[in-house]
Amino acid sequence: MQKGIAPRVNEMAGIVDMIGKLRVAASERAAPTSFSQHYSIPLRWEARGYVHSRWMQSGRKSPDEMELLMPFGGTKMQFVDGLAPGDDDIVLPKIRASFFFGTPLLSILKSCQIETLILTGVATDKGILATARDANMLGIFPVVVSDATGAFSELDHEFGLEAARQVGQVVSVSECLELWRHRSQRRNASL
Repeated sequence: MQKGIAPRVNEMAGIVDMIGKLRVAASERAAPTSFSQHYSIPLRWEARGYVHSRWMQSGRKSPDEMELLMPFGGTKMQFVDGLAPGDDDIVLPKIRASFFFGTPLLSILKSCQIETLILTGVATDKGILATARDANMLGIFPVVVSDATGAFSELDHEFGLEAARQVGQVVSVSECLELWRHRSQRRNASL
């Protein structure tokens, strides 16, 4: 979660804590962790349709009055305290909501033979949902962690979770940890 987006989300501190629990569990299992790092390109380089849709949502009188949400290299691109990537984590920059759009994420997942993508962060109804839908279409099973994701309103969060259920699975942090424990027990029993 980045400083330019996370403060606008309900329950940010709780979400950061929940993501922290999952990161510890992932580390214990040597499960790879990746971070998307959203940034905005200058509007003159953006597709006209994209600028128009952002402008319509902004409530500004003219597209010329719009500011970049996440200027490249700015403080808004930085990760929030407590969620900085580790030395063994992957950070992939992106300019759209989906973590797959314009990034090598799919190639990385395929080369590592990863078939399930656990999604945390913000915003549930935007980047998380776009990534879950794309994952599903690309043959990767998306799992959205409900209490480790958030949106700008509870209604937006619930909408994102309900839509994610249509393309993957929605679980809580405790359910995700239990699934990992169960999987580890099955793997150890077969050795």
